[in-house]
Amino acid sequence: MSKAQHTTSIEDALRRADAVLTVLAEELREELPPLMSAVPRSTAPQSAASRANAAGALRQLDASLPELEMLEGDAQTQATDWTRRAERALDEGRALLAAQARSRAADAERRVSEYASEISAIRTLLREWSDVLSS
Repeated sequence: MSKAQHTTSIEDALRRADAVLTVLAEELREELPPLMSAVPRSTAPQSAASRANAAGALRQLDASLPELEMLEGDAQTQATDWTRRAERALDEGRALLAAQARSRAADAERRVSEYASEISAIRTLLREWSDVLSS
């Protein structure tokens, strides 16, 4: 792979990492340092210090996976619970309550999907960066 292709790949990976970190920061209500601010947009992290910073950011991102997986599991539990409540309310002839429960179940399912997408993006990013930093 040429240096120009390598640079583009690293910059793309940094942009994806920043997007994931932004979502994580919002979800965790905690400030996370942006990766792109540490690396000039026109150059890839070639120095040992830049590579160490990128590796540290990746470790931080990797460490966030268990919490995201827990949040995904909690959202799935909520979705299942609200679905059961909707079914019970419908069986009891409480249509309005059933509709509200279905709406909450749908919201929880959206969160499950969002967490799954974030987790997948983080794993992809970690795999890509592992390759980049090991080369």
